[in-house]
Amino acid sequence: MLEGYDGTGNRRDVWHSPCGIHWYELPDTPWLPRHAASVCVYDDALWVVAGNNMTPDAWRLDRA
Repeated sequence: MLEGYDGTGNRRDVWHSPCGIHWYELPDTPWLPRHAASVCVYDDALWVVAGNNMTPDAWRLDRA
């Protein structure tokens, strides 16, 4: 689960869970806050592209 809007502004958080019960935040994501980004899996990585902040960027998250 990643990014979104918390009622006061865009977020840049990423959360992961091995079981869907216990969730862990990935700290220090390098991109600007946004929501409504396009997200896909390609080449064994998660890709985050653009979003409502109108920044034409793309970010790759690799498995740890």
